[in-house]
Amino acid sequence: MTLLLTENSTLTKFIDGVAIGNKKTAFDYSRRLETFRLFVFNKYNMSLDELILTLTTVSHGPKIDVY
Repeated sequence: MTLLLTENSTLTKFIDGVAIGNKKTAFDYSRRLETFRLFVFNKYNMSLDELILTLTTVSHGPKIDVY
């Protein structure tokens, strides 16, 4: 079901979980997240998993200016 989120295991697990309930919703999420993945990679040179870690658990990791 997952499109190109292969290097983003956190999101792949999320999409797979959504697919259990609704395959169409999982496909839509996957498509949107792929666009976002490309943006994050081009802008910050990091994967979505790295972004998630930066925003949730790594207090002294790469800083991202959200503005």
